Amino acid sequence: MDLRFAFACDPGPLQLRQQSLKLGSGTSENERIVLRGDYPNDAGIIWGAGRIEYAQWTDEGNGVWSIPLIAAIWAGDWIFQDIGQNGANSHVVLDKADSLSACRLQSGSHFSPSYKKGSKLYVHPTDERSPKRRISINWWGYRLEFNRQAYLTFKNISFLNPGRVSLDARLHHIRWHGCKLIYGMHALIGLHGEHSAIEVIGCELAWAGNGIYTIQQNWQAGKTEINKTVRDYRFAGNHIHHIGVRPVNWNGDAHAIGIQGGSGGIIEDNLIENCGTGPGLYAFTHQECKNTVVRRNVVKNLHRLGGATGYGVFTMCNQDSLSDKTGNIFYQNVVVNAHVGYRFQFEDKQRVFHNMAINCNIGFESTRGYKGNGANVELKNNIFYNSKECHVKWTGAAEQFTIDFDHNIYYPDEHDKFWLILKRDVKGCSIVIENRKSNFKEWQRHRVKGCRFDPNSLSRDPQLLYLNTFRIDTSNLVLSDRSPVIDAGIPVGINEDFYGHKIIGIPDIGPFEFQKIDTNK
Repeated sequence: MDLRFAFACDPGPLQLRQQSLKLGSGTSENERIVLRGDYPNDAGIIWGAGRIEYAQWTDEGNGVWSIPLIAAIWAGDWIFQDIGQNGANSHVVLDKADSLSACRLQSGSHFSPSYKKGSKLYVHPTDERSPKRRISINWWGYRLEFNRQAYLTFKNISFLNPGRVSLDARLHHIRWHGCKLIYGMHALIGLHGEHSAIEVIGCELAWAGNGIYTIQQNWQAGKTEINKTVRDYRFAGNHIHHIGVRPVNWNGDAHAIGIQGGSGGIIEDNLIENCGTGPGLYAFTHQECKNTVVRRNVVKNLHRLGGATGYGVFTMCNQDSLSDKTGNIFYQNVVVNAHVGYRFQFEDKQRVFHNMAINCNIGFESTRGYKGNGANVELKNNIFYNSKECHVKWTGAAEQFTIDFDHNIYYPDEHDKFWLILKRDVKGCSIVIENRKSNFKEWQRHRVKGCRFDPNSLSRDPQLLYLNTFRIDTSNLVLSDRSPVIDAGIPVGINEDFYGHKIIGIPDIGPFEFQKIDTNK
């Protein structure tokens, strides 16, 4: 059933509670319900903010108006002004001022002493006209009522200031396709508890604390069901940006895509910019996190605002987590301008193939070391270019770990670009390498049982064309015909490159297989 709607749930009058929109369910893939917001010339919009109409605004002079608050504005932000246009661009976001005097000086701002009931809200509209019927505040508008829905698609709908997916909603076969979700608090699509077959495809997600976020949920009183989380999901072709940027959204996660537990996931072909992290997997103490594919994602210009880590592609876990984390693979991802390009902590093997890190502070990092448990990483056919602090940083006090690195390329090679800082004691036979920072040749000479330190890898300029005007969202990053990465890789079971070109014979190092081009065009 394909339902295309033209109505826009614009901000209604403030109700002191969210106004629920009930949802139906399909019964199978052939009986899927599709809610579409792409009626010609009249886009579908669902506003999660409510319009203030319960009292008169008072003119405070100097373009500032005030109104008493009859309810708290949660987190004291996401206040919107209608600017008299139609569609998704009908509004502007007012900035939060530090004081009433600052609000008076700054058009397009708001201020309240506490943002709580009984306080006053002051606004300074961008045009200094009356704010009557033009101001909306977060989370007091429309909210989708999620509860056990299945086989339901949201297509080409704009969700402005969306509410949360209900805790313990237990959804399956739900799809967001071509939607726009912006102005959120914790997460734009936050999936707590047990869900399956969730898809987010070709969407834009921006301006929130997290983009897509899956996590366990205490849905039974007094009991944490740590394996009740999202399984068999696909998050593909999305543009995720400005996550954890606005002060109201600062947090230590700020994930573009944050996965806690689960299995059977695919995270592919996403463009991620100006977030606190790129895609990451996390496992709690007894929680599975397995059989996940993370491929062909581009992660650019990460930040560290509010304690965000700036990790590009990563795995993390509780230090004492020894649950099943097998089958996770990461390939043909590109990370540019991050604090850490790739960071892996799982004790089960993580296969990391044909990726690239450009201009990161640290190219690759692993730091786990808890009661003998370290990481297990197979790192092959990867490019690390212009790492500012180091290409590789492996530290931790662990008895069990595996460094299996080969057929990679690192550039440039300097005296301290490779860090191996270990404390390992196995049955009285100690291996202690402390504060060891080396160049590439010294890195290759390390000898630790069960490990391989890049015997067939290179430290040469990979000669990437168009690097100075790097825009990976277009197909303009290619290899020079003199690049040393050509035919320098090793087969790892991947048959196509980042752009879908066939890999024939010996693979090249990195995400891109060499294609002869006419540079005279």
